[in-house]
Amino acid sequence: MKATFFVNGDNFGKISDRKIEVQRMLSEGHQIGSHTFRHPDLANISEAEVRTEMTLLDAEVKKLIGKTPTYMRPPFFSTSDEVLRILGEMQYHVINADIDTKDFENTKPETNDKSFQNFKNLFGKGSISLMHDVHNTTVNQLIPNVIPFLQKSGKTSMTVGECLGDPKENWYRENKIGGTVVQGPVKKQPAGKSCGCNARKS
Repeated sequence: MKATFFVNGDNFGKISDRKIEVQRMLSEGHQIGSHTFRHPDLANISEAEVRTEMTLLDAEVKKLIGKTPTYMRPPFFSTSDEVLRILGEMQYHVINADIDTKDFENTKPETNDKSFQNFKNLFGKGSISLMHDVHNTTVNQLIPNVIPFLQKSGKTSMTVGECLGDPKENWYRENKIGGTVVQGPVKKQPAGKSCGCNARKS
């Protein structure tokens, strides 16, 4: 099971303390994307602050894996025309999600099944799923339910980059080609494909 991890620099802990985990994501074939440094609402901060959020996170990720992501997901799914212009100039692919499990609302063992029900209810209607690895119930309950469900459905979990048919060399800054901003979900996937997206949202 492959996924895209949209990471923060300083939210639910510091990314600098997660070197082993971030390097493991990359080595196991997952995609690493940006979710800003501190997780602000980008639509409510200045242009300078938006750029700072992105460059600070880039710098931290580069320290850990030697390159920086070209994909990002805005905190709270919040953007504006101005924010999209800025991110476009910075050559980021802007990704949304259309299967929101709302696992951040169901972080207790007795309520986590609601997140799985959300996933099942939206499954087939969307292509990019949102889950949060910072919650133990997501890691220990939700994902173990999702994996066999996906297997029985005949669909495949993959990174956002793979889902969009984007070559891996475009996923990171050192090999970036072009500067198009893409707001996902971008296109419907062929039968048998389903994008997996693991991110953070408060």
